Amino acid sequence: MNLVPHNQYYIFSDFIVVLVIFPPCAIFFCPPGHVFNMPHDNVNACKEVFGKLKDNHMMSPTLIQIDRANPWSVCSAAIITDFLDRGHGDCLLDQPQKLLALPESLPGTNYSLHRQCELAFGTGSKPCPYMQHCSKLWCTGKARGQLVCQTRHFPWADGTSCGNSKLCFRGVCTDKNNTTKTKVDGGWGTWGVYGSCSRTCGGGVQLAKRDCNNPVPEYGGKYCKGLRVKYRSCNLDICPESGKSFREEQCEAFNGFSLNTNRLSASVVWVPKYSGVSPKDKCKLICRANGTGYFYVLAPKVVDGTPCSPDTSAVCVQGKCIKAGCDGKLSSNKKYDKCGVCGGDNQRCKKVSGLFTKPM
Repeated sequence: MNLVPHNQYYIFSDFIVVLVIFPPCAIFFCPPGHVFNMPHDNVNACKEVFGKLKDNHMMSPTLIQIDRANPWSVCSAAIITDFLDRGHGDCLLDQPQKLLALPESLPGTNYSLHRQCELAFGTGSKPCPYMQHCSKLWCTGKARGQLVCQTRHFPWADGTSCGNSKLCFRGVCTDKNNTTKTKVDGGWGTWGVYGSCSRTCGGGVQLAKRDCNNPVPEYGGKYCKGLRVKYRSCNLDICPESGKSFREEQCEAFNGFSLNTNRLSASVVWVPKYSGVSPKDKCKLICRANGTGYFYVLAPKVVDGTPCSPDTSAVCVQGKCIKAGCDGKLSSNKKYDKCGVCGGDNQRCKKVSGLFTKPM
């Protein structure tokens, strides 16, 4: 088929072929991504950590062609993992009141190619002629009064007929006997090594991770159950006395950062805010501009090993408050005795007696 360029269209026979590039938020996958806190792949937060992402993924600024085997970028994966690790997805754990029976058949067996076009582009849209089977759905439409072919860069639905005894599967026309796949439940891989300690003294935290890749769940198989991340205490030696808490030091790192607001001076000094902070926010770095009532979240998480508050021995790990002893060790049961000794037996108190005269 010979296509003749004409402005932004390609004309052949009675049709104009239009390459349609939609912003992802205008279609199916971007809104759920934003619900789970995922930005577009081209934002600075992604570039600073992962560099410029070359391939197209679900959260690309424009949606062109997505690799079905790798639809989400490394940035999206990291952000949604962090989002869920902080407990923001716990609302998804509630048990459904009624279990829905999901269809066993492939969607293309229930929705004809004609119906797929109508669902994508509206009533009256039909499959375009002369298009390659399965790899991309091209459908008719109108632009400036002319008949055009348009695409949203998605393949035909799995199970759509593409020839004698053949069906589309993952964008490829294949023998129908090869489209029935056995579910593969995921299995945990081996634990990785523990990473670096989050603190040099005072009780830091080390993390180790494992992936659900032995095997990777496929064809509707179950994801792995159990812990993906484990942690342990490290560098428990007491820090040299500086007169400042670890949280104070983290707030001080933002001194002079005025958030581009005229409410704060360029020489602003930040101090921790403790009062009025809800339990679920105690592991955020919430700091107050000293001498004012203004306070802000300067970081979504404090450094692992930071005490959750001055009146508890629990520490923050990955944005969550985790039980720890007065020795700074995770899961430790050590407490201060009435003499103020960590793990003491109340036998080291010193009695101080004397007379006190209130000054007039």
